[in-house]
Amino acid sequence: MTSYFIGGALGSVLSANAFHIAGWYGVCAAGVVMTLLNLLIWWRGYRFEAGESVN
Repeated sequence: MTSYFIGGALGSVLSANAFHIAGWYGVCAAGVVMTLLNLLIWWRGYRFEAGESVN
């Protein structure tokens, strides 16, 4: 539950700052960046796990 709270709080701060700086375009851009970052982290972990199970 702590991780969910921290993630939600960071997302709120990020989106509020993005809105203050660039409006809705900034919020959308921040969402795209965070989505791509999370996909990259997931993909690297998936590759690592797949590599371990083969050996």
